[in-house]
Amino acid sequence: MNCPVQVIGSDPTIPYSFMPAMDLSSLVQVNYDYIPDSTHFLPVEYPSDCVGRMLPFLERNGLLDRPAHFPDFGQGGPGH
Repeated sequence: MNCPVQVIGSDPTIPYSFMPAMDLSSLVQVNYDYIPDSTHFLPVEYPSDCVGRMLPFLERNGLLDRPAHFPDFGQGGPGH
């Protein structure tokens, strides 16, 4: 891949969590992060955390122009 990649995964310390089978180290500019206490349902469990990690990545890479009124998503925990 010749573009920046953001990987947001579930908590790797939780038993039976899914770990990527692919070696991501060969990709260009892989930015890996995970959400603590999350499972493979992390977009449902922690939607604001997922968005809060995605938006800054898009901005840093010139892929998003955030309007001044756009909400600031933080790490709000389950369902926030």
